[in-house]
Amino acid sequence: MAEADSSPESRLVTRSAPPRRGQRLARYLELVWVLARRDFEARYRGNVLGLLTGLVIPLAFLVVYSFVFSSIAPVRVRPGADRADYALFVFAGLLPWAILADCAARAPRLICGNAHLVRRVAVPLSALPLSLVVAAYLQFLLGCVALFLVTWLIRGTPPWLVPLAPLALIGHLAFCAGVVWLLAAVGAFVRDLGDVVAPVLAMWLFVTPVLYPESNLAPLGWLQFVNPVSPHITIARNLMFDGQLPSPAAVMTSLGIGVVCGLGGWLTFRTVRPAFADVV
Repeated sequence: MAEADSSPESRLVTRSAPPRRGQRLARYLELVWVLARRDFEARYRGNVLGLLTGLVIPLAFLVVYSFVFSSIAPVRVRPGADRADYALFVFAGLLPWAILADCAARAPRLICGNAHLVRRVAVPLSALPLSLVVAAYLQFLLGCVALFLVTWLIRGTPPWLVPLAPLALIGHLAFCAGVVWLLAAVGAFVRDLGDVVAPVLAMWLFVTPVLYPESNLAPLGWLQFVNPVSPHITIARNLMFDGQLPSPAAVMTSLGIGVVCGLGGWLTFRTVRPAFADVV
């Protein structure tokens, strides 16, 4: 007799189907959380510090950035700014960028890497890409804690608006989910897509105001206009570096991009979902 599959995701999808839509949504979100938590914990399983590694590593990077950009290669974000501010400036931009980069790099091989779930008719496969975004978001939260502590240490006052960043970046999460759904769907049929994504992300980083201020893109204003990541970086930097609330226009733009990209990615994934079993 075949041994029953006792994995967490299997237990969630083999129960009797709930009769109400709200219950189905709750079951779906529970599955997303189980997959995301498993992915997040797997990153630090076996480490001496366990989950604390996710906090120690961003702290270490921030300390190194602060030393390098204040002593070895001083760079000023704006006139009169402290030299160590550039490290905080860069890190505030890298945190939201890392959500996109981490998810997008893994998405193309997601379906083929979970062939055992693809063949289970009852599994809502759209939860797999979404779980990648949630896991990256958990890592982002640890980075926010590190940024809060180091900013407090350098500037002497707590950056009280940093805790608002996770809520203000809901549009960015929806955008990332759309990108991951799209790449996961295409990657199931185009196996070498993952080899293309990495260099595209590298080029995308350099045309996004992560390592430099938005003002540097003034001569190429059209580039910032067509870059869907720029509004999200602006919001994150307003809260986590400048200590000011983002403009309503930036928030609405971020949410609009998130809704359009998220819905487009989800519809693409849903459309090609029936063909996954034939290609894995």
